[in-house]
Amino acid sequence: MSKSPPWPSPPWASTWPQCNMFCNKFPKPSAAIPSQSTSAGKAASARRSSDLPRRTAPMKTFRLARVAEVIREAAAKAILFELKDPRVKNVTVTRVEVSADLQHAKIYVSIMGSEKEQKLTMHGLKSATGFIQSRVAQQLTTRYVPRINFVLDQGVKRSIAVSQLLQAERQRRQEGEPPAPDDEEAVTPTDLEAREELDEQEAERDPTDRRPPSPAP
Repeated sequence: MSKSPPWPSPPWASTWPQCNMFCNKFPKPSAAIPSQSTSAGKAASARRSSDLPRRTAPMKTFRLARVAEVIREAAAKAILFELKDPRVKNVTVTRVEVSADLQHAKIYVSIMGSEKEQKLTMHGLKSATGFIQSRVAQQLTTRYVPRINFVLDQGVKRSIAVSQLLQAERQRRQEGEPPAPDDEEAVTPTDLEAREELDEQEAERDPTDRRPPSPAP
């Protein structure tokens, strides 16, 4: 019995020759040499990332300053025109400090009067914190309303004390009185500050304008 001839191989089983002519004509770029577009993109991205803190920092500072000013105006208006507490009087809102996350705000107030009157006024302000907080929330457009806290500002009182000491020291020097003894217990930091400021003013003044001290009787 004769054997049947073998079936022909399918066309897809044949090994096709590789196209080396076109592949070798256009070699692949080396991975060690970056392209110009990639280098330019990385440089631009690096510049943008380095400039980002410089751009956001002034904007953040401006935003905090703006929020602080709105809180100061709203609190001052509520205390002056809307608050009916008899304990709260002679109050001036001097400045406001807002935290970086806009969660807390310190409202500094100056109160004219004795120490007892200042304490009484501070108690009245703390009792009205919720009311003033609601008035502040009406004026703010931020997502969170800072939690306010009142702080007694001693800066104005200190400035008045220094001015009074300056006037007294200037009058004493014009009258030719001897300087007071430097008693460590009697001399306060405010006195020293007033003397230093007056000495600086005397040094900056024209020597021809200085008046000689009057002779002692």
